[in-house]
Amino acid sequence: MLRTHPLRVLRRLWLLLRILASFAFVAWLNRQPWASRDPELVKAREHRAAVRFREALIELGPTFIKIGQLLATRPDILPLTYTKELAALQDRVPPFDSRVAMAIIREELGQDAHAIYASFDETPLSAASIGQVHRARLHSGEEVVVKVQRPNLSEVIALDLAILRRLAQWGTGKDLTRFGIPVAKDMPYVAIADRLANSLYEQIDFVREADNIEVFRRNFKDFPMVTAPKPYRDYTTTRVLTEEYIEGFKFDDYEGIKGAGLDYVEVANLGVRAFIKQVLEDGFFHADTHPGNILIRPSGEVVYIDFGMVDTLPEESQHILVDLFIHLVHLDFDGFITDLVKLDFLPENVDRARVLPIVEDVYVTQMGLTGKTYSLKEILDRVSEVMYDYPFFLPERFAFLMRSVGSMEGVVLEHEPAYKFLNVGLPFAGKLMLNPEKRFLRDKLFADLMQGDRLRLDRLLELFEFAAKEPTFRVGELAPMAVSYLLSAEARAHRNALTVSVLSPEMMAEDSVLERIVVRLASDPSLSPSDVLMPFFAFLQTHDGLDWLEVVVPRVRHVSLEAGPARHVLAMLAELRAHPDASRLIGAAFAACKVMLSDRALSLQPVVDWLATAFETEAGRALILEGVAFFETLTPTQRDELTFIATLALDHPELDLSIFVGQLAAFLTTPDAAPVRALGFDWFASGRADQAMAQLLQRSLFDRAMRGELVASLLPTLRYLSSPEAGDTRLQIISSAWRRLTSFLPSVPLRPSTSGEA
Repeated sequence: MLRTHPLRVLRRLWLLLRILASFAFVAWLNRQPWASRDPELVKAREHRAAVRFREALIELGPTFIKIGQLLATRPDILPLTYTKELAALQDRVPPFDSRVAMAIIREELGQDAHAIYASFDETPLSAASIGQVHRARLHSGEEVVVKVQRPNLSEVIALDLAILRRLAQWGTGKDLTRFGIPVAKDMPYVAIADRLANSLYEQIDFVREADNIEVFRRNFKDFPMVTAPKPYRDYTTTRVLTEEYIEGFKFDDYEGIKGAGLDYVEVANLGVRAFIKQVLEDGFFHADTHPGNILIRPSGEVVYIDFGMVDTLPEESQHILVDLFIHLVHLDFDGFITDLVKLDFLPENVDRARVLPIVEDVYVTQMGLTGKTYSLKEILDRVSEVMYDYPFFLPERFAFLMRSVGSMEGVVLEHEPAYKFLNVGLPFAGKLMLNPEKRFLRDKLFADLMQGDRLRLDRLLELFEFAAKEPTFRVGELAPMAVSYLLSAEARAHRNALTVSVLSPEMMAEDSVLERIVVRLASDPSLSPSDVLMPFFAFLQTHDGLDWLEVVVPRVRHVSLEAGPARHVLAMLAELRAHPDASRLIGAAFAACKVMLSDRALSLQPVVDWLATAFETEAGRALILEGVAFFETLTPTQRDELTFIATLALDHPELDLSIFVGQLAAFLTTPDAAPVRALGFDWFASGRADQAMAQLLQRSLFDRAMRGELVASLLPTLRYLSSPEAGDTRLQIISSAWRRLTSFLPSVPLRPSTSGEA
């Protein structure tokens, strides 16, 4: 390229050298003894130099305008004064001749524009350094825009980049700052030139841009109110891109957005959530989110356009970003800085003492924990000053991320000065972390929570409360996915660890972490019991479910019904009884119980011992009365099912019921037991409990301990029945016995029936 166009090379070199010479001359003047060292004057001189640099790039043309925009994101290469000035570099150049655009369309698509499109506006809507945009309509009726690349653009870019690369080779190993060139020391100039070249070539390939749009649309197909224009592949080539026409307001059109009746803060929040999703979940993000590239439809939908600049995050980087978020949640700021170093966002030898206060400012100001009003951009500027002092090369993708964050927040702060980017972004990141659909996010979550054979529920609660600050967070949306994962074969270790943690004595204490989690879950109206309990009951009927019960059952002995979590569970059971789907849930629960009880290897003794303690506590007696209320809502068929389940339980081998029987007998003589006595007599009168009672009596005959308990309870029971307080009970005994007797009398007709039936 350099040999083929020697005159063009000489003209470009002369322009470049003239600019570099002007910087060198100014730098020489500033070093002279008579030059003022007043900080304000030094700062003013540096600002004037930055302005001249921006103007020189505009003079150099499209290639250097794009390079200037890329350099605006590189605080590791240029001083902060220069990056700020280049951030204002507008990608606006005059449009080229429409006849040339029509010729390019004909060359690329094989037909004249007016034949391809039902209508085609030859006056461009806008023009930029890479191309210009025309409005059109397809023959099928869709309104579209047609992006046409500038003529000979790839040749112009190739020549400029060839010159830049030769200059980069010359500058390698030299301290260019002494010549007045504003770049950091010891930079890999050739690598920088190559990366800038790759970025530019990606932007001028419109087929690649269409690919990027489709990836973005797929990623956001289930994310409401965020999308990108639809590309039309039949009318797209490397130099021509046809895509859906979007009618909307630019992101910085505050008055237009407000005038459409939209809440600007909500629109901004949607943009922040979309950004966090792209980075943390998708690993694919729009890398040029200036206000002109984000349109807001009158419906409030956010539409990203111009996908020439996108980037991807390797899975390893995504993992580190998740670690970074977790460290923020747990206020581990030193770990946060370590993550920044792992991401190559900061050099390994960075002075942590300088960075740590900045990181703390990010957190306390953005989360609204202080009266300070630092913007994220101001904090990034402070980080940038640190970065410029070290000889390292910031990865391009993180330079783009910084630019995207700073650009979005800067626009919002102009109109909403109190807006906090991270106060919106971090809770949404918490919501993503609790979503078990993404495997690497799920693995990271459990890696943070696991501690030996247990899960750290305190860390789970911290993350839960963080996510709860996100208005779109709904437990009801995440619970079915979380339950589905925890009941899977893959989650065996995590399921057991959660069980051990939940049933530990410290979690049963008053105001424990578990109680706060239970309260949080119970108070969320989006959570449907059916979504959680139905898959759980199905799980209990599997081999994995029976294996899990062997972990659960021995641990119920120490669970106190007076504990905080148990009280809330009791309240939830009462609500479940009145649930519209209660009948289906009961059927599923009974089916699960029959499968569990058919496993003769499963010892029920810990459960029986735990139930025996229920008669001695206020919460336990409340649980028993709740069981009576539940039984009264059952249909006759469901009562028969429950009786059969009780029979199966009583038939379990090596089951010691002596303590349970003794406690039950003592409880039945108390005033609290009136509903239980009434239920028992009704059950006896119906005859439905005969098999279960026979099973219990059979055990009593052969079990010495049970006989002893029954005999010991006989005298107090007779004493109670003979007391005045037992009047109602005596009547219930007589009534139930009479009903039982009459229900079994044969029905003998007074005369034979005509059919001969007796």
